Amino acid sequence: MAWMRKGMRWLTVSAISVIVITALLIGGLRFLLPNMDILQAPLRQWVSEQTGFSAQVEGIAGQWRNLTPSLQLENVALATSDNGPPLLTARAINLQLDVSATLIRRQPVFSHVTLDGLVFDTGQLPDKNTQAGVRERLEDLFLARLGQFSIPNAKVILVTPSLETQTLVISDLFWRNNQGEHQVQARLGMQGTQLDKVRVNAAFRETDGLSTLTGDVYLASEAMDIAPWLTEKLTPSATINTARLDAKAWVRVEQGRVDNGLLSIDHFALAWQEDEHQAKQWAIKDSQVQWQAVDEQTWRLDTDGLWVQTGATTQAALSQLSWQGALDNWRLNAANVDIASLRPLLGLASQSAQQHSVAAALSPSGQIRSLALSKAPDAPLRYQATLDKVSAKRWGYLPAFQGLSATLSGQGQQGQAQLELGAQSLPYGDFFQAPLPLEHGALTLNWQPTKQGLSVWSEQAVVKGADVQGQGAFRLDIPSKGAPFLALYVQADVSDAGQTWRYLPTRALPDSLTDYLSRAIQAGRAKDSEILWFGALDAFPYQDHSGIFQAKVPLRGGAFSFNTAWPTLTELDARLLFENARLAIEGDHVRLGDAVSRQVQAEIADMTQPDSELDIHASLAATGSAVRQYMLATPLVDTVGAALTHVQVDGLVNANLGLNIPLNGEQPHAEGRVRFTGNQVSIQAPDMQLDNLSGELAFSDDTLTTQSMQAQWLGQPVNLQFTGETVAAGYQLDLGMDADWDVVPLLDMLSLPLDAYLAGGARWQAGLDLTLNDTGFDYRLGVDVDTTPLQSTLPAPLNKPRWQKGQARIEATGNSEGLTGRVALPGVNYQARINTQGRRPQFTASQWQIGEQGSRLLATRGHRFDLKLEQLDLAAWKRVWQQASQSWPSGSGPYPALPMPQRINAKIETVRADPLAFHDVSLAARHKAEGWDLLMGSRELSGQAMWPTQGRLNVEIDHWHINRRLTEDEQTTDKPLFEPVDTRASPEEKALLAAIPPTHLVIEDLWLQGYRLGRVEAVLDKKASQVDLTSLTLESGKNHASISGHWLIDEQGHHQTALTLALGGESTSDLMGRFGISGGIQDASFTTQASLDYAGLPWKVDIASLNGDIRSDVKDGYISGVGGAGKLLGLFSLDSILRKIQLDFSGVFEDGLAFDDITGRAVITNGVVVTDNIRMDGIAGDMVIKGIANLVTNRVNADVRFTPDITSGIPVLSAFAVTPQTALYVLAVTTAISPVVDVFTQVRYQVSGPIGTPDIREVSRDKEALALPADATERLRQQAENAKE
Repeated sequence: MAWMRKGMRWLTVSAISVIVITALLIGGLRFLLPNMDILQAPLRQWVSEQTGFSAQVEGIAGQWRNLTPSLQLENVALATSDNGPPLLTARAINLQLDVSATLIRRQPVFSHVTLDGLVFDTGQLPDKNTQAGVRERLEDLFLARLGQFSIPNAKVILVTPSLETQTLVISDLFWRNNQGEHQVQARLGMQGTQLDKVRVNAAFRETDGLSTLTGDVYLASEAMDIAPWLTEKLTPSATINTARLDAKAWVRVEQGRVDNGLLSIDHFALAWQEDEHQAKQWAIKDSQVQWQAVDEQTWRLDTDGLWVQTGATTQAALSQLSWQGALDNWRLNAANVDIASLRPLLGLASQSAQQHSVAAALSPSGQIRSLALSKAPDAPLRYQATLDKVSAKRWGYLPAFQGLSATLSGQGQQGQAQLELGAQSLPYGDFFQAPLPLEHGALTLNWQPTKQGLSVWSEQAVVKGADVQGQGAFRLDIPSKGAPFLALYVQADVSDAGQTWRYLPTRALPDSLTDYLSRAIQAGRAKDSEILWFGALDAFPYQDHSGIFQAKVPLRGGAFSFNTAWPTLTELDARLLFENARLAIEGDHVRLGDAVSRQVQAEIADMTQPDSELDIHASLAATGSAVRQYMLATPLVDTVGAALTHVQVDGLVNANLGLNIPLNGEQPHAEGRVRFTGNQVSIQAPDMQLDNLSGELAFSDDTLTTQSMQAQWLGQPVNLQFTGETVAAGYQLDLGMDADWDVVPLLDMLSLPLDAYLAGGARWQAGLDLTLNDTGFDYRLGVDVDTTPLQSTLPAPLNKPRWQKGQARIEATGNSEGLTGRVALPGVNYQARINTQGRRPQFTASQWQIGEQGSRLLATRGHRFDLKLEQLDLAAWKRVWQQASQSWPSGSGPYPALPMPQRINAKIETVRADPLAFHDVSLAARHKAEGWDLLMGSRELSGQAMWPTQGRLNVEIDHWHINRRLTEDEQTTDKPLFEPVDTRASPEEKALLAAIPPTHLVIEDLWLQGYRLGRVEAVLDKKASQVDLTSLTLESGKNHASISGHWLIDEQGHHQTALTLALGGESTSDLMGRFGISGGIQDASFTTQASLDYAGLPWKVDIASLNGDIRSDVKDGYISGVGGAGKLLGLFSLDSILRKIQLDFSGVFEDGLAFDDITGRAVITNGVVVTDNIRMDGIAGDMVIKGIANLVTNRVNADVRFTPDITSGIPVLSAFAVTPQTALYVLAVTTAISPVVDVFTQVRYQVSGPIGTPDIREVSRDKEALALPADATERLRQQAENAKE
């Protein structure tokens, strides 16, 4: 326990000692601190010893703060030597002494140090290899002696590798050192910029100064504005408005140096203005960059992607980037760089206004699949890249393009590019006249600087376009001053030479040459064309022989327009040589319009001269039509072209053509010769065609002459003389012809079937004076014909014996608007005026004079026909027409039909129109505004007609005596009832239907063959394609007839007719007498109705199509003369039946057959008449007819039953009694009131065979014993007694 008490005493004494010592120390410090100025020199010496630097302190102050002594040093400066510049300065340093630590370590230890207004100039640090102690003392000061310290604000002056200074601003720095572990918090920035928003957190550990420092640094920026800093670094042509950065970085330090790090860019937004253009924006988002120290001087940076935000979308600007090296020795590799994403930065990265304008003009896009850059010390930059789908806009000589694949490699300002382009159109601006169409292109391009400027060349270039493909090599030297020098050789195949204008370099060729070649070369193809160019571009066309341009083009199927006023040369097979300003063409085939030349030569000696001329010499083989069409397309259109248009030549001709064409637009000169061999010539007005033309025509500009020309016209030979020249009124053509012709070949040529009527020939001569002018042409034609050798057997007035002297004259004058012509023949004179301005010529006035002597003056308008003859045989003219019309040429064609006369006057003593004839005929017809008026008088017919333009044709005939002479055919009785009929409507019948107007016809007194028929009145109405017979009435004594119906042409083109008839009268004897029939049904009244329809014209029945029904009722008459009755009831051969009954039962009808009534109805179907109820109620008996009459086959098959009336009289009783004598005897001797007699009660006949001559066969006779009634018996006895008397 003693030791415990002893220990306690010791502890107590020790504690008291410590307390006393502490109190003495604290008391001493409290006394000493306020009076630290007296210790300034020792303290400065102490600071120098403690830091190892030469220290300068302007003021020292001490105080007791927070139970801790503190010391404040003002305006402290540390230097490496007493007289050296300060390395570190501080406006104030506050030191809080750690008493316990100080006592333990037996040297001052500060718990916290605050350095305010610190400035650290790293430029004053000595070289690391010379005075390592300075750095070690700094490390000991900040890493060991200062336990923890803070720097409210500080500046660190840094020296860049370019020996420029940058000031790092540090604020709010807090540093804690604890036994080799260090923690740091601060905010960093760069002076003069807004880079002051970087937060720094760091944690390190070290064992022996900075060389052993190991730890991590975290940096973060929030909305850091780096715009001012970027403005200083980038091109002044761009004004950066904003550049805000949100990023974080992690840095790893190993053994005193940075080992690796990671930069994470959350968002970097950049906005700037380029010149006066629209503001641009660009941003990086969510991208990371990692770096790694390779050695002390070498770094490596890598990123797996740089994401660029454009609008609302974010895309990768590159997929991989790797950089390794130092500032002067490095290499870079990148993959999948999107040029469009980085394109906005090209303007910012440009180091000059020119680079900026180039970058803006090109506006490239596409992909850099791989990029490799390297820089070695004192060596130029080396590069290699692979590009894909690159597009750019036009700049300078570079066209706009897209889809470029390229491989680039080079060093410094020289390099090589292997370029490949796909199908597209390449716009070159004004270097070419239009974008160049490209299908594929491959080019190895080299470039390098020279003493004079830049040289660009390619030893292999392959291009395939839509129109041309070729390969070649070139070199273009572009000097700093002066014009570029081009050396080029190209071998090309051209598929469409018409596109040559696209490939002419407008900046290298004169405008005049470019324009001429552009319009001259219009088509063609060429294989193995060659182009050579060697010379300065501004010296073309090398008049001083300082260079040469040659283009050899073996053109095939070409088209060359040597002058816009002349037609293009086509199908040109020639060798074209462009040599500087000269053009030479040697061709072995060319087409001028439709003309073909096997030899053509052309040359332009100097296309740059204002008076250059194109000389062309060609030998042509072409048709006359081709030559005409060619001349119409030339400046000779108004002279030679107009002549060849009016006098057109067809067929093959040979010609020599020489042209001299000034390129300044002056009038060209043309001359040549045309040789004709068997050609055809067509003269426009008057319309003529010449065949088998032979001879030669020469022309010199607008002058034409001919030599020894002969031809055939209308199949017969003529001699020709032809001249042409320009006169004051226009272009004058004079054509002379003479010939001696035979009329028969002429008729054959004109297809006029009159060779049976005309024979012999005629001699004639003609002259045509034709003047062509701007408004058309004028001509005068005169033809004199000697008709003495001509013979004509045509009816009067055109009949003429052969060798009877005669003259004919044809005259015509006219122009492009019309003509006036006259034809004068013996006894016939015709004049006409024709308007030729429409598509088809039109007669405006005409006049016929036949039979009159002399000629009247042709009226201005209207058509007149005057006829005065002793005799006109229409029958003879009809026979001529019937014979000729079968082969008469149709009226269709370009020639107008002869107009219908509007004024007709005729006086003819006799007109024969078999079977009719008219005597003392006088006819006058006038066409007025309201219509036609016609008045006719003759012995046989007298009447008038009025036909209004809009209205009904009214015909009023006072009397008409029709006296026909029956022909032998009409008198024949054994003809078929109906002839075959073609129901198809002919064009003439269609025209007739269309021409029939609504008509009202009245014939007051109609006579036929000397018998007076009476009054006829008819009304026709017209529909679109149908004529309706509204009514036709005939009044003849006590008899009358009424007919109505219609006629039309159906959709199949066949005639269809329907008629309804009603006949009636009080006396058949009167009706038959008017037709000259003496027998038949006499003294009977009658009514008949019929309704019929059939195919065919109303007057031509197609009996096979006849349908309808007929009803008839004849009362109170008798039949006398079987022939007459047979004609009326002939379908079922009633005449033959009555004749048969007369033969079989003699004495019955010898005086006629009296009847009370005859009725019947028949139905007609397709020409077959069927009846079962023809009944005759006769005095002597009754007759019933049933049967069929086939009008188509002309056959009849009928059953006839006759039932005699025995009580009608003794003749009937005698005829139909089985034994006539016994019957009469019984009647005479018997006294029975009703005697019995054996009689035939019915006789049946079968009628069959042809309708006209049928076979009548008796089929049966029915007999029975008939008891005569008392009244009949008494009547018969009385008749018998009267017969005896």
